[in-house]
Amino acid sequence: MTNTYSTIETMILNFEDDWHLPTLSLVNQAHVSGTPSALLEAVQHTEQAITALEHLQTSVARLVQRDGSTITPEEAWRVANDLEELACSLQ
Repeated sequence: MTNTYSTIETMILNFEDDWHLPTLSLVNQAHVSGTPSALLEAVQHTEQAITALEHLQTSVARLVQRDGSTITPEEAWRVANDLEELACSLQ
């Protein structure tokens, strides 16, 4: 049986590597350079990251709700906090 929490944590870490950190880097670069093209790139990447986060949230909800889910209430709380922090940082 697969550990649900472990699977979800891996998904969150992958999101951070693939979307969150690159987005923050682009936003910082846009702030430093101040060019319209850098700002546009950062905005577009942020919009894509938000869409990716919405898909991640849907996938996590499905994993938690499926039969055989092994996630505990405490783990679910941690996952919810992680997802909320990611959502807030992309606003």
